[in-house]
Amino acid sequence: MTHIARAACLVLLASASAWGQAASRTATTPEALAQYPLFFHGRQVIVRGTLQHPSADVASLRTGDSARPVFLLSKGGALPDEGPAEIRGEFWDLGRLTAEDPHLTGVNVDPLLARVSDGRWPAQNQVPILLVQSAEEPARLPPGLRAIALEPARFEGQSVTVIGRFRGANLYGDLPQAPSVGRWDFVIQSADAAVWVTGERPRGKGFNFDASTRLDTGRSLEVTGVVRSQRGLVWIEAASLELSTTPAPAAIVDVPIRTQGPPPQVAFTLPVDEETDVSPSTKVRIQFTRDMAPESFRDRVRVSYIDRNAQNPPPATTSEYHRDNRVLEITFKAPIERFRTVKVELLEGVTATDGASLAPYTLTFSVGAG
Repeated sequence: MTHIARAACLVLLASASAWGQAASRTATTPEALAQYPLFFHGRQVIVRGTLQHPSADVASLRTGDSARPVFLLSKGGALPDEGPAEIRGEFWDLGRLTAEDPHLTGVNVDPLLARVSDGRWPAQNQVPILLVQSAEEPARLPPGLRAIALEPARFEGQSVTVIGRFRGANLYGDLPQAPSVGRWDFVIQSADAAVWVTGERPRGKGFNFDASTRLDTGRSLEVTGVVRSQRGLVWIEAASLELSTTPAPAAIVDVPIRTQGPPPQVAFTLPVDEETDVSPSTKVRIQFTRDMAPESFRDRVRVSYIDRNAQNPPPATTSEYHRDNRVLEITFKAPIERFRTVKVELLEGVTATDGASLAPYTLTFSVGAG
């Protein structure tokens, strides 16, 4: 791949507005992207693997143990040559997008669809894609946390010593899930890389960390142990832990510039608007036409009674957004009073992941006898 540097393309998803805040880049593997597409959907990533061209217009990246390839797409520029490659870009599960999605503006997906799905738009979790921002020949990395995250097969079964920032039991969502091989599993992170640590409780001379809270996160640990990996997860089977006086490098942040799509809309609700005789123990589910920014719902969901004879406010609620089906679920902490009319409001400021705003929305329903 002698020309990969010349073939490298920088994809700028140009727009008058950027999407939200800068996102931390994640060092990972093609296998992890294919195994956990929902977790990585929309994330800035850096991966290493073998780049192949199964056809003239289709490129894929994989490692020897990848369950399936990750397909590469580019805006206008040529895709990199075959061979070992380090790719930086934006990962998407193609089935969670639509053909009109603004992130695909200027990207020709037809050759890929013709090859993988007979021209049909894929279902979710079937076609992982990486919108290439840059590509280059991979330089050999010295042993360390970042090298292990990018090339776990190179270190599999070897004893290593690394320094990383304590992140508790994945309290910051650095990794898709735990390997669940020990009682005290926790995450360490450095720059754009993170791995699990198992086998040792996070305590030792001068420290006793609680993995269930953020109280101790940010302090650096020196971990010695054996590298393990399976199904896209990487961990270190620890033999010893020590406090480190050397701070781990800060997270690497990329600032993607994105095209803002059309405003999201409410696609469906349960109960439906103006429904009567609803159960007092109901939950409210609101489905949207686009992927929503979960944090934008905070303090923007309001529930009230609107009938004149309501003496008390409705029960307190909790709200949770489910990315897999684009549903906001509102749960009442106690049954709703019978024969009351409930108003659920989504206030101004709720947005899709690209910053497009949802118009303020109101849902009403009436509770029956139960």
